[in-house]
Amino acid sequence: MEIWKNIWRKGIAPLLSSSSLVALQRALDEGDPHLAQGCVVFPRPVPSCWDLPPLALGFFAYCGMEGEGLFSIFEVSDFHDRMILAVDEHLDEPGACQEFLNWFDATERKAICERLLPEIRWELSQRHEKAVLVSQSMKQTPFSYEYHS
Repeated sequence: MEIWKNIWRKGIAPLLSSSSLVALQRALDEGDPHLAQGCVVFPRPVPSCWDLPPLALGFFAYCGMEGEGLFSIFEVSDFHDRMILAVDEHLDEPGACQEFLNWFDATERKAICERLLPEIRWELSQRHEKAVLVSQSMKQTPFSYEYHS
């Protein structure tokens, strides 16, 4: 399995919210120019720009803004940094997340769509199936609300 895909499946996908996955799917399907390669966020996160909305967003910054509802350059940049740490910790492999980001930044957009979109769709379908199973099991489980003193 390709390194980027292993990192995606075992480290990134499990940590992204469904709303972030849906935002990524939409961005890749529609060719959203705000999802940028080769940057974390633009303008760069310097104190004079922290409160401004970003014009372009790297992979995790895009998830933070479009998936998590973050607004400012500071917020999305911080989200990016926290996600990298979380992925590396989840995989117990320092620098692993950067390998994925390097792949994302260096790969042509068309190839990203062809390779990453099926991964995103698979992850979303798995989450949907789990939610359906939980919902069905909740309907079948009798609850007792008796009060015992």
